[in-house]
Amino acid sequence: MKNFARRTSAVAAALIGGIALFPGSAHAAQPTEFVVKVVYDTVEFDSDECGISEYNCVEVYGKLTADNSASTTVRPGLEIGTADADGCPSGNAMVWNDDAVAGMCHRYVDDVRTFDFTKTATRSCTKTACDGTWKKNNREIEIRVKPGQSINTAAKFYDYDSLSDDDLMCNAAFQHTYTAEEMKTLNGAYTVANSADAGWCKVNFRMYTSRVVY
Repeated sequence: MKNFARRTSAVAAALIGGIALFPGSAHAAQPTEFVVKVVYDTVEFDSDECGISEYNCVEVYGKLTADNSASTTVRPGLEIGTADADGCPSGNAMVWNDDAVAGMCHRYVDDVRTFDFTKTATRSCTKTACDGTWKKNNREIEIRVKPGQSINTAAKFYDYDSLSDDDLMCNAAFQHTYTAEEMKTLNGAYTVANSADAGWCKVNFRMYTSRVVY
C-alpha cells in the first residue's frame, strides 16, 4: 500500500511540474521544417503549328520551378534551353533526347509524343541565376517547407519564333498547403495541365518528403 501511494505521488508531481510523460502529449516535439523533393517526369505539348502526325514542328525552351509560398516570384528550378540559342545544330534547336548534352539549344517538340525529362539536358537555377552544368536526368528540385506554407511548382515553356516575339506555350502551375501530418508522409504523383497563348501542355511530376526537421 505504501509503494502504491509513493508511485501515485510521483506521477502527480511530474504532471504538476509539466513533464511530458506520454507520447503525443502537448509537449511532444513538433516539426519545424520539411525537406521535400520535387521530381519532374514527363511533359506533353499541343500546338496549332503542328499538322496531323507531324514531328518536331515547334521549338521550345523553358524552366521548371518549385519552392514554398514564402518565396518571391523568382524560384529555384531547372532550365531547358535558353531564349538565345544561336550556334546550335540544325538551326537553333535539337531533338529532345539528343545524344549531345547541348542544353542551351531549343528543343524540337510536337503534339504526337510524350517527352521524358530524364532524356534531355537541364541546368540548375538558383533564385538569381541559371549557371549549373548542363546534364541529363537532372530533374529534381529540393525545397524546404515550413508548417503552414504551401508548395508551389510550375512549368513554363515558350515557343521560339524567329520572325516575331516568342509565344507562351505552357504555363502549368500547382499550389497546395498540406497539414503537418500529411507532410510527414508526403509521397505522391501529380499532373498539371494548362492552355497558353500558343498551345497546351500537361506535366507529370512527383513529390515526397525526404526528411522531417524537429
